[in-house]
Amino acid sequence: MKRPLYSNLFILLTVFLTAPPVFAQAQNSIWDDFIAEPNSAHYQAIIARMQSMDEQERLKHQTPKKLIGEESWKFLRSLYSLVRQGDYYACHLAFDLADFFRNNASFVEALNDLRGEIVNVNPDLFLELIHKYYTIEDPRHLLLSSIVTATGDQYVDEFEKTIQENSRRIASLKAVKSNEFSKEKDLCIQLLEEDNEHLKKVIKKFESQAIE
Repeated sequence: MKRPLYSNLFILLTVFLTAPPVFAQAQNSIWDDFIAEPNSAHYQAIIARMQSMDEQERLKHQTPKKLIGEESWKFLRSLYSLVRQGDYYACHLAFDLADFFRNNASFVEALNDLRGEIVNVNPDLFLELIHKYYTIEDPRHLLLSSIVTATGDQYVDEFEKTIQENSRRIASLKAVKSNEFSKEKDLCIQLLEEDNEHLKKVIKKFESQAIE
């Protein structure tokens, strides 16, 4: 028995409206694939996706939710965990995302806190990434300083703790044996030492005010 034509059309229309878009599925899967297996192929798939956008599209995708999807927080949480383990491709992606979201100041700040942690977990890779993504000309390079000295909300107004963390990073960088990125290494150490000196002055000032 043949179904009426309008019945077949209704079924096709229902399937079309309820099925998730194939394009969206493909877009979301690249993020899931990377977290499941952070390798070169999955990393390049994400980079290709970001590079395929023109400047106008980038401006429309300046929040993680817009670029990654509804559950972007899950991806970012997993990415942060991989970065804190020093994973090579995850660390690269953290720098790529910071460049992509350059017009989203609050998210870039969060990424800076994360990128700063790479100094301790993989200092060699940190220097490689700084060399790749930043042109170092000025010894007071603001962009670099905002990364290498970034410590996160847990260190806000915790001057002694920040000095200790900076000192850990200095020790990590000094332990790097390769001279390939010696310029970046020396500059990062300099910026951390300058930050420590500034914090020590702040502490001394507060102590003097307390005595008065």
